[in-house]
Amino acid sequence: MLKAMVLTAVLAVSLTVVSVSSADNYGGVGPQTRAQVTKEVYRYWSGWEARTMLRCIQRESGFNPRAVNWGDSNGGSHGLAQINGVHRSTFGSLWAKRYTISGGVEMAYRLYRSAGFGPWGGSC
Repeated sequence: MLKAMVLTAVLAVSLTVVSVSSADNYGGVGPQTRAQVTKEVYRYWSGWEARTMLRCIQRESGFNPRAVNWGDSNGGSHGLAQINGVHRSTFGSLWAKRYTISGGVEMAYRLYRSAGFGPWGGSC
């Protein structure tokens, strides 16, 4: 009886840990969204640069294209790469797509082309 109770407790803790780590790994989005973001990143970058941008996206938004931080005093931070609102005029009509996977990655790439990984702290 005691052995069964211990086994049940261990199983419950294990399932809790698995569900928490899965949520953290995907930032609230499913593996399909994560795969779509990864595919889009590899359209623009390759090698270490693609892997670095994927780490930035994980850190900034948890792969959530709808992520927004209105607490950022620079006009908020928006989308996958948390692009500051101060860049709004830089992106023109692309700004309207900031909460989509394709728009978010394209804006990150354009910003990267002009400033490297500096906007994300130099690396992720």
